Amino acid sequence: MEMEGVIMSTAVRTDLDRRHSPVGWRAVGYAAAVAFNALLLLLINGWPGWQSLSFLTPQADSVVGLVNTSLVFGILLNLCYLVSDPEWLKGLGDAVSAAFATAILVALIRTWPFILPNEGVEVGLRIGLIFAAVGSAIAVIAGIVRFAKAALSLDGHQGGSA
Repeated sequence: MEMEGVIMSTAVRTDLDRRHSPVGWRAVGYAAAVAFNALLLLLINGWPGWQSLSFLTPQADSVVGLVNTSLVFGILLNLCYLVSDPEWLKGLGDAVSAAFATAILVALIRTWPFILPNEGVEVGLRIGLIFAAVGSAIAVIAGIVRFAKAALSLDGHQGGSA
């Protein structure tokens, strides 16, 4: 019985520490995500630019704006996480990020800006994109549930994890 109290006390303390500010490897991960998204923005829009990819057609331009918006959102979100990463914000951020991913995948499927070597590769890529879009849509729901659960938690002000 006392052992359960110690374990529960440790879990509560860990939960409270987690909600105040990112520490250690979480903060490193957020900083790395900012750097990686910034690098992708540079590679897509600067040098070498998405136009240099031989397997993309000019129709890819219709998806690049959405990709750029998603990358900028990811940078801003991870900068916020560096300051504070409460559970409710993580859930909301996950939901919005997954919504961007879903929108990008659907745009790629509809626009189909690819030049591929054969029909087998095309079919495989289409199937992969469809599965990824479905998975991203499920992640939107999971993020919303995580957000709602944290926002409705008993401690109120910052949410919590369960």
